[in-house]
Parts: sequence; structure tokens; C-alpha cells
Amino acid sequence: SSMAPTPTPSTEAEADTAMTHAAKLTTPTMFRWKPDWNAALQFFEGAATTYRRLKRFDKAMGAHERAAVAQEAAGSVWHAGKALEAAATCAKELKRIEQCVDLYRCAFRKYAEAGRPDAAAEALARAAVAVDDAN
Repeated sequence: SSMAPTPTPSTEAEADTAMTHAAKLTTPTMFRWKPDWNAALQFFEGAATTYRRLKRFDKAMGAHERAAVAQEAAGSVWHAGKALEAAATCAKELKRIEQCVDLYRCAFRKYAEAGRPDAAAEALARAAVAVDDAN
């Protein structure tokens, strides 16, 4: 895995490239027998940040979901929960309320698994607010 932190992409095209690169890092090859989840999640998170800044919430949501998978695979269910909550806020921006609530529920489960009941409760409260705001 790389030592230097991955720079955040500045354009949507660079973010798309980062997503492709991250996906490759999660796939074993002849030279890399195990996925490099830590490196991949940096690219997923960088892409998500850029997509959000550009208000491409559909792509940002996908990037956050991929980051959540990478975080869990890298051993941090807590950070997986954070990434799922970030995906939920993107779903809310897109007015996809059912998807938003599902993502908050997934975050809730990760926080509970990480032994963080307060964070879990807050995730459910945010899901309730998203539903209220939609109605």
C-alpha cells in the first residue's frame, strides 16, 4: 500500500478515475493476492468528497457505500457506519427517502456492532428527521 495520502480529485472525471482505481485495488491480481482495502478506501472517500462538492449526490452516495464496504473489510465497522451515514445524507439530497432510511439503518447496525449505542441511536434519530422533512 502507498505511504503518501491520496490527493482528493478536483474534477468529476478525476473522481471517476479514482473510483475505477479503487475498484481495481479491491480485486486480487497475479501480483497482489489480497485486496488492498486501506488504499481503496482512500480513493473511494476522495471521490465521494469531490462528488459531494460538485453536487453529484448519486455518485457520492455510491462512493460512500463502496467506502463503507472497504472500511469494514479493513477492520473498522465504526468508520463503515460513518460512511453509510454520509451515503444516507446523499440519498436525502436526492429525495430518495426509503433509501436514506435504509442507509441510516445500516449505519445503526454498524455502530451497534462497534459497541457505540449513542451513535446508533443518533443514526436512527436522523433517519426519523429525514422522514419528517420529506412529509
